Amino acid sequence: MGVVCLWSWQTMRAQSAKTDTIRTYTTEHPLIYEDAWDLWPYVFLNENGEPDGYNIDLLKLIFKELDIPYVIKLKPTLEAQADLKNGKSDLMLRMDAEYSRENSLYSKNIVQLFTHSILAPKTMPVHIRQEKDLKNYRVIVHGGSFSHHYLMKKAWAKEVVPYDDMKSALHEVIDKNDGIILWNTMSLKWLMRKYQTDKLTLMPITCPMASISSCRVTTICLSVSTVPMWR
Repeated sequence: MGVVCLWSWQTMRAQSAKTDTIRTYTTEHPLIYEDAWDLWPYVFLNENGEPDGYNIDLLKLIFKELDIPYVIKLKPTLEAQADLKNGKSDLMLRMDAEYSRENSLYSKNIVQLFTHSILAPKTMPVHIRQEKDLKNYRVIVHGGSFSHHYLMKKAWAKEVVPYDDMKSALHEVIDKNDGIILWNTMSLKWLMRKYQTDKLTLMPITCPMASISSCRVTTICLSVSTVPMWR
C-alpha cells in the first residue's frame, strides 16, 4: 500500500496527574523511539544491523524538522511494547487495537493501513477466503501481532502458532512444503522478494483492516495523516 503523508507539528507534552507540562528533549535526554526489529518493509534491522524502513525514514524527517534529539532502538515487538508501557521509551508506531489501548494513548491520525494475506505452499490445498475459514488449519502468526491477538480472541484457527522470527517461519513452510502463515500483506511480500521463493503463493484474506498510529504512554507526540494511493 502506498501512502501520501501529510504531517502537522505539535509540541511534545507529558501529562502529570495535576497539570500538563512541556517536555523538552535534549542531547543529554533525547526522545527514545523503540519499535519492532522485523516488521519489513516498515521498520527493521538491515544487514548491517542498522534501523531501516519506511517508518524510520518518516520519523527521521519529523525529528529533523522539529529539531528533536532522538535515539532509535529496535527489538522484539513484545519487548518494545513493554518498554513503552513501563516508561523506558517515549514513542512507538503501533497498531491501534483493543489489546494495546490500556497502556497507551494514540494519535487520531493514521500512519499506515495494513491488509492481511495468507502465505502457503503452491501445492497445498487451501480453501480460505475469510478469517472463519481458518478453523480447519494450523496457522503461523507473528508473536504479539494484530493477527495473533485477533485469532486468539476469535478462536477461528484450529491452532495458532506464534513465531518471534518470521524468516524462520517462512523457511519452515518452504522446507516442509506445508503450513500457513497469516500476517500483513506487505511484510509477506517483502519476505518473498527477499528470498526469491517461487514455491509459495500469497492469497488475500478478508480480515479487519488494521491501522498504525503514533502512540506514547503519556501523550501523543505526532499528528500524521495519510491518503491511501493503492493497496
